[in-house]
Amino acid sequence: MLTGKSNTFCDAFNNNVLYLVSEFNKYKIHYLIFWGASLLLRKLIKKTHDIDIITDKHNLVKIIGFLSKNKKVSNIVINIDSSYNQLTCKVGTIDCEFILLDSKSRDKDSYYSLVNKRYDTIEINRKKIKIMKIDDLLKLYKYVYSIKQRNKHLLRVKFLEKLTAKK
Repeated sequence: MLTGKSNTFCDAFNNNVLYLVSEFNKYKIHYLIFWGASLLLRKLIKKTHDIDIITDKHNLVKIIGFLSKNKKVSNIVINIDSSYNQLTCKVGTIDCEFILLDSKSRDKDSYYSLVNKRYDTIEINRKKIKIMKIDDLLKLYKYVYSIKQRNKHLLRVKFLEKLTAKK
């Protein structure tokens, strides 16, 4: 668990991450938690809007299967794109976003992080959780900033560059 005072958001966030990870393990789905969710789990930020997960697009049916069996899951939406599928839903009060990639996806770096099992592991309640490596996360933020030019992505690029410079 995250340390410090009891935080309802963090407790709900962690519980939902643990639920998802246990389902991924049960269905043998390889995944990576990324974006702000991976930074929150590392305790580098205090809040994020959702749980972001990368997995292979061939896992879409399995993911829909376990999400549809959970009574706390709502608002399942699937967006089909030529280079990836996206599934969004709400687990309890927390939004979840699944980016389902394959070798033809635009975001090749994230796909290869997933396939080559480049991740860091953190533990919550003795359960191991796979999160995207910081240097891969930095590449991803740079890539998305180059496309969308959003200030929030540039701020994360600068933050992660400072963080990686200290290593």
